[in-house]
Amino acid sequence: MLTPTTCASSPRCTIAASNPIGTPEVQADRMRPVASQRMLRRRSPRAGVSWTMLIFVLIVLGAGAGATWYYLKPEETNQATPFEYVVRRATFVYETSERGELESSRNVEVRCQVKGSSTAILELIPEGTFVQKGDVLAKLDDSALQAQLQQQQIVCNTSQAAVTQARNVYETALIARLEYLEGTFKQEEQLILNEMLVAEENLRRAMQFAKYSRRLASKGYLSPLQLDADEFAVDKARNEMETAQTKLRVLRDFNKEKMLKQLESDIKIAKANYDSALKTYELDLAKLEDIKEQLASCVVRAPTSGEVVYANDRSRRSDEPDIIEGALVRERQVMFRLPDTRYMQVKTKVNESRVALVKDGMPAKIRLDSSWGQELEGRVVRVDSYPIPTRWSASSVKDYACYVEVLNPPDNVRPGLAAQVTILLEQQPDALLVPVQAVYPHGKQHYCVVSNNGRREVRRVEIGSSNEKFVVIRNGISEGEVVLQNPDKFINIRDLPDVRRDEALVDNRWGTLPGSDGQMVSPASSPGASRPPAVADRPRGGFPGGENAGGQRGAPERFSADRARAGNNAQAQNGEAPMAVERTRPEGRVGNNETGG
Repeated sequence: MLTPTTCASSPRCTIAASNPIGTPEVQADRMRPVASQRMLRRRSPRAGVSWTMLIFVLIVLGAGAGATWYYLKPEETNQATPFEYVVRRATFVYETSERGELESSRNVEVRCQVKGSSTAILELIPEGTFVQKGDVLAKLDDSALQAQLQQQQIVCNTSQAAVTQARNVYETALIARLEYLEGTFKQEEQLILNEMLVAEENLRRAMQFAKYSRRLASKGYLSPLQLDADEFAVDKARNEMETAQTKLRVLRDFNKEKMLKQLESDIKIAKANYDSALKTYELDLAKLEDIKEQLASCVVRAPTSGEVVYANDRSRRSDEPDIIEGALVRERQVMFRLPDTRYMQVKTKVNESRVALVKDGMPAKIRLDSSWGQELEGRVVRVDSYPIPTRWSASSVKDYACYVEVLNPPDNVRPGLAAQVTILLEQQPDALLVPVQAVYPHGKQHYCVVSNNGRREVRRVEIGSSNEKFVVIRNGISEGEVVLQNPDKFINIRDLPDVRRDEALVDNRWGTLPGSDGQMVSPASSPGASRPPAVADRPRGGFPGGENAGGQRGAPERFSADRARAGNNAQAQNGEAPMAVERTRPEGRVGNNETGG
């Protein structure tokens, strides 16, 4: 602690005494920094706004300077490299190559004849074996058929017993009818006739006796009571006579017809039952014979002589073959083929994009993988009208089966060999050819950039057929001229003719445009064309668009393909050279259509 004594001798106390805190000078010095801070706080927002505006102005000036440099920079710093090609005449060849498999065009197919859903293969003859007619090719499982055979035999025996019983009933009905007509009816008729005969005799006697009694009664020898008795006997005999006649009429007119109807009905019923039983027995016998034939079909035999080839479906996405011991085969499934190697063909597939170009009779070259140096002559014999069935996962890919006949096949060919088939679709000798990439499609028109002594000119060309590399030029370019293989770097689409809306949809360079009402579409108004054009190439001479006599670079002029081609622009009329070609599209922006016929 500082005391008055010690404070007097201390330097700090001396300084404090010489500069007292409460003096006005010290207080003013202390208050001056505080006021400055308050003033800075009041001026800081305006200072922040000034700095923001300054930064924004610098950014705008930098962007303007960059854009000015981008448009007016020297051509050497951003000039696209032209890839030139000298137009020449050559033979145009359009071919398509497909993979296929060699097979015989005249096969004897051996199918599974066993009925049912599936049958297992027990034994197989080795593939490639030469067999003669009647040789065993395979044995199928017949255990189920053996059980069916025994069961069906029992059914046939039961049906046979039913047929015997029905036949006996039918024959009995026939005998019953004959019995009634020839026996029972005649017997009953004879009895009634006898009764009638007796009744007639009794009536005759009663009448004679009654006549004699009346004579006696008239003379008084016979009493009235006895006469009445004799008269009653006559009436009784007459009634008996009428009763016998009625019985005979009922027998002949009613009983006979009724019995015949009943007997005939019994005959018909018995006949129907007999026919039904007989038909059932015949069906059971037919089924029994069919089972026996199925048992015989379980032993597959060769219908003719030849080399055995398994009928495996190689188009399936399965590693397991169809024909193998233990595999299941269905009814009518092809198990073997006996090919005739004198007639060979290659079965291949053609995509739907080229199927319209393949015609019957077109020449083809065939190369086998087993002997690649050997080239066989071929000819297209058939193209299917409907695509090959595919799996649901590949339903969008449509391929058509194409069959190419092998002309004069050598002896070393055999079915199943893989082959490469090249079909000649079109050939034009002495055709004017340019690379595919040298043609620039615009709507339905096509253009090329022709280079002539440093000057580049856009020309409209008429194209013909094309392949993967070259396009046939029909009109617009002559032999020996130089074209650029990267025309999209040197064509300004703003200078090309306007494209109809439907044509723009076909070209699809500017994206999908709604509708196809035939209206004109300008490239400048299309999507992707609003970006300012970038200069890719300007000439160095004194023609318009290059440097002038004063060394100043003129404003960029756009080249009009139509004006340059027709020669009716102002520069062409004044005898000046064509305008420069400038690039207005970013690199890699090409049309979606393929060039070609």
